Amino acid sequence: KATDAQRTFGEQLVHLAEAHVKLLQGLDASGGVPVPTLSHEPTKTEVLASLEAAYDYGTAVLEAAGATLLDSSGDTTRARRVWQAMGNAQNHYGQCVVYLRLNDIVPPAGGERSRPAAPL
Repeated sequence: KATDAQRTFGEQLVHLAEAHVKLLQGLDASGGVPVPTLSHEPTKTEVLASLEAAYDYGTAVLEAAGATLLDSSGDTTRARRVWQAMGNAQNHYGQCVVYLRLNDIVPPAGGERSRPAAPL
């Protein structure tokens, strides 16, 4: 944790998995794709299993939706819901980069440097 008020790294990833499932749940018009049960256990194995289940669910929902992603779903298109899920994942990636850098870990998109060259 960077501060007491923040989630742990594992809690952040479980939150990402939960949000991913909730954002994409509305795309399964037929209800044919089973919604995964995500673990809230803080172990690395359980956190990774929750992330994998959430993204496998998203893949299955998108495959089932096919061309219907352009159909309207209430006040938005179904494709916009996918865009929201992607944006949410990018937001959480940005938050997780802070956790990684505080532990001197180079994030996947961080290149060679372990820390930024200079503060902004």
